[in-house]
Amino acid sequence: MTKNGRLCKYLRPIGFALMLGFTLLIGCTDLGEVTQFAEASANVGKTFPAMASAAKDACAKANTFGHLNSNNLPELDCSIYDRLNAPLEQVNDALFGYIASIGKLASKDVSSAAAGLKNVSTDLKQADPTISTSNQNKASAATSLATAITNIWASRYREHELEKLVGESNPHVQSVAAFLSDYAADKFRQSFEDEWRYENSYCTGTSSTREPIAVDLLRMMCSRDKEKVDRKLAAVEAYQAALQTIAQTHNKLNDERGHWDLKQLSKDIGPQIVSLGSSAVTINKAF
Repeated sequence: MTKNGRLCKYLRPIGFALMLGFTLLIGCTDLGEVTQFAEASANVGKTFPAMASAAKDACAKANTFGHLNSNNLPELDCSIYDRLNAPLEQVNDALFGYIASIGKLASKDVSSAAAGLKNVSTDLKQADPTISTSNQNKASAATSLATAITNIWASRYREHELEKLVGESNPHVQSVAAFLSDYAADKFRQSFEDEWRYENSYCTGTSSTREPIAVDLLRMMCSRDKEKVDRKLAAVEAYQAALQTIAQTHNKLNDERGHWDLKQLSKDIGPQIVSLGSSAVTINKAF
């Protein structure tokens, strides 16, 4: 087997979207950066359940402070996360599963996710009656991405099918990324902000009524907790940044269908790999 043949043997099953189409046009090329992009995307997607669970816990913690020392802060409805987190995780899995499956790097099999997402719009409305129609529609686009995952595996990476698939999927990628950033991540951000708002009310409201030693201990506790909340908020921002990176990269690949420049796209993807890797690290530090 020639050197190029051995290289193709290892690289042929992997890669990202249109890059795999290139292999059929110009032969096997080094897809290392493309593979890393798919892996980095998957690593961010895996962090979502921990972030969703932490948002629920933050809400519960906030309520424990709301009843202390007559703060008279309204009790938060934490049950919304019991209803909301499951459909949100399905939408997250559809987006990141689509990106990862193109490179056959999915962390779990979501090829049959379309059935579970069939009623995602209704599920979200039942979980959160205040959700807007716009956000429902954006979330519903996840069903198309789940269907695309099945098509990716069925297509066996035939270039003309991938080109068509990426073109058809791009609007759904943009919609789902926007939904996760504007709705899901914002819900989590609000919960973490409430956690600190309620605890800070307790910290500031009781510091003057305690002995000096107790005040110092309380101050230390509040300071540590503030640092934890800040890490959670930074994680939300990192998740949103990752969504923006994926949406922009997919949009670029879509725009350049038919006149791809593999060398230039590989250079463009390099900074995105770093950005996604940084996002994953920031999220994992918080949860």
